[in-house]
Amino acid sequence: MSEAPSSPEDALGQAPSRERMELEEELPFDIPLQLFPDGAFVLDEQWRIVALNPVAARLLGHSREELLGEVLWTLFPTLLDTAFGTAYLRARAEGVTTTAEWIAPLGETSYEACAVPYGSQLIIFLRDVTSRREAEVAREKSVGRLALLQEMTTKLCAVASAAEVVEVIARGALEAMDARRLSVALPEMDGRSLRVLSRESMSGGPGYRLSQVPMESNLPITRVFRSGRPEWSGALACLPMLAKGSPMAVLSLTFAPLHVFDSADRDFLLSLAHQGALALERARLFDKEQAARAEAEFQRTRLQAVVMQAPLAVCLMRGPEHVIELDNPLHQAHQGDSGLVGQKMRDALPHHMRQGMLDVLDRVYMWGERFVAREYRVAEDPRTGAPRDERFFNFSYEPLRDTAGHVDGVAFFSYDVTDHVRARREVEALAERQHFLYEASTLLGSSLDSVSTMERLMELVVPRFADCCAVHVLTEEGRVEQLAGLHRDPERARVALQVLRLQPVELSADHGVGKVLRTGESEWIPEFSEGQLAQMARSSEAEAPLNALQLCSYICVPLVARGRTLGTLMLAQGDSGRHYSRADLTLAEELARRAALCLDNARLYRDAQDAIRLRDEFLSIASHELKTPLTVLRLQLSSLERHLPPEASERMRTKLDEAQRQARRLSQLITLLLDVGRIVTGRVSLDRAEMDLTRLIQEVMERLRDVFTRAGCEVTLHAPAPVVGCWDALRLEQVIVNLLTNAARYGAGKPITLRLESDGVHARFIVRDEGVGISPEDLPRIFSRFERAVTVRHYGGLGLGLYISREIVESHGGHLTVDSQPGQGATFTLELPYQIPGE
Repeated sequence: MSEAPSSPEDALGQAPSRERMELEEELPFDIPLQLFPDGAFVLDEQWRIVALNPVAARLLGHSREELLGEVLWTLFPTLLDTAFGTAYLRARAEGVTTTAEWIAPLGETSYEACAVPYGSQLIIFLRDVTSRREAEVAREKSVGRLALLQEMTTKLCAVASAAEVVEVIARGALEAMDARRLSVALPEMDGRSLRVLSRESMSGGPGYRLSQVPMESNLPITRVFRSGRPEWSGALACLPMLAKGSPMAVLSLTFAPLHVFDSADRDFLLSLAHQGALALERARLFDKEQAARAEAEFQRTRLQAVVMQAPLAVCLMRGPEHVIELDNPLHQAHQGDSGLVGQKMRDALPHHMRQGMLDVLDRVYMWGERFVAREYRVAEDPRTGAPRDERFFNFSYEPLRDTAGHVDGVAFFSYDVTDHVRARREVEALAERQHFLYEASTLLGSSLDSVSTMERLMELVVPRFADCCAVHVLTEEGRVEQLAGLHRDPERARVALQVLRLQPVELSADHGVGKVLRTGESEWIPEFSEGQLAQMARSSEAEAPLNALQLCSYICVPLVARGRTLGTLMLAQGDSGRHYSRADLTLAEELARRAALCLDNARLYRDAQDAIRLRDEFLSIASHELKTPLTVLRLQLSSLERHLPPEASERMRTKLDEAQRQARRLSQLITLLLDVGRIVTGRVSLDRAEMDLTRLIQEVMERLRDVFTRAGCEVTLHAPAPVVGCWDALRLEQVIVNLLTNAARYGAGKPITLRLESDGVHARFIVRDEGVGISPEDLPRIFSRFERAVTVRHYGGLGLGLYISREIVESHGGHLTVDSQPGQGATFTLELPYQIPGE
């Protein structure tokens, strides 16, 4: 409350409408108080209202008539307890002008009163200051909100997460707007719903309630989020939180009782929503950055873990000096040093760098091109150059780039492929050995001449598997002979023969060919020690030429077949400097087994040929010896038949016919044996003369009529005009008889079809029966000696007919073939040329 004025004039100067009240000083009270724009009334000594203007009546809430003459305290009994009552009493008691205000709640009228003593009376000036008060309140509210907004902006700039942003907005909005509830709706990652965080007023506790609202629902928060436009109502303010025109979230305030949103409220809330949106955007970017940093750190950590545990050597280098930044344990193990990090590559691995790798590194760093090496051989320490076990590596230098794409380092990746290289070499060596054995087997199986075969084997072995090679065999007499030998150097070959002359092979020797022949065990010297070669010399004369051979490695393996040692295979290395391994010994033993089989097969073949020759000679001699008494027997039987008296019994005649038939059969068998002997010994001769093949076939058919009748076979011949050629009629008759009798034997009871054809170059005679047929596996062997496609028990015979027939036909330059299936009969085709090729 202001100080009281010292005089009525001062009181009038402080009262409302100061200028007009100054005029009132000079006016008597009978001048109407209507001249004052504010309310004015006069109190006498008894506090009665003795004068007032209409404005005062309106402000006091009564009519003029109701107020005049009434005691103020009677009309307004509670006035004494207010600031107005205190001011009136003081003004009268102290004689000073006093001023007081009545600050009413918002929405009600506020007043300002000035009590001016005037003699015994008290003049009260009353003014409605509601508008001014509301303006002051609005200004204070605006200043407070601005300060709050600035404070919140500062806080929002400091927070780093969406949860912290929501907390700042919630506290600020609830504090400024006195809302009952606040909600912030944030979109889910899938964009299908909103995650709503709600809390009551700040007095409702610190917790938030979480709920989810489908994006397609028709609620204020979803509508505002979709449209980006705010919605205002008496109970709700729902505002989009936009950043760069895109909704980040929705801010929702609920009021009870209903709230009237003026422009200041709307501006404040829109500003708050905008600042919150910016903060959410920053929080999102921050979260994204943090997530990216976390992911990068995770990936870096994981990459480092992978690198450190990787099954390959890894080394990362930075800068043009190639400073080692990281190397994993495997790289450290390969380099033999675990303290390489921080060193320049030229200092860490000086020997390796001097071998050209530093230039490679510089080129990768300068040009950004990767470098790859495969199966790089390392047999020296990369730091000192000291020899070490041979290893092989696949490695690469890869350029490392910064975010701008510039090369700022080089990565080295390497893995040990020594086992792979060795395994591949072993496989290749095995494949080479297998191929070598295949070639050797093919060569050994190509001929039964042991000498030429062994000589060709030497050519295969030298220099591929040895510098010199020799095959020694043990003869039937127990002597050791060199069957074949070869040296890559002709001069050294002469020296080797000289050694062999000076010290021939002895079975009693302690080493070499003699020992292997005696024991049947291999001898292997991977590397001759100093003086060892000289010790193998049995005489001083042989020592010099033996040393001249300059042998460095040696293998001698036995040639064993069917448990018998036939000889030895000796292999030696000289000028090539190669040394035999255990795998080479295994290869030599396998080669020896195959060579032994070849020698054994050759020996068995010679023995078989000798046996066959003896058999054929025996058959030829036996056939000739049997032919003479058989001829006499047949003559005697014929004579006996002629001299048989007419009165002889029929039984006697039958027995005589049977004897004649068996004699003829025996004669045919002997003739077959003679033919076989002639064929084998190459003594078959042909008596060629012009003949008619058609007539010959007809004559044979007539002669075999009884055979066909007994077999129940109907024979049909399809033949053109006479087929005349220069052939051996007797031999062809033998072939035709054999074919027709076979058809009757194996096709009994079924028809036989004969066909004779001629094309001017060949004559073809085809015999078709409908008999048992021949299986496919038997077809190749029916033309061999003593071979049959059926059992002897059912059909008999020696199995020589088709063999002799084919030999006779081929001696004419023709062919005899067969086509048959089991159960479908057989078709034999005899093809004879009119002119023998070469004539």
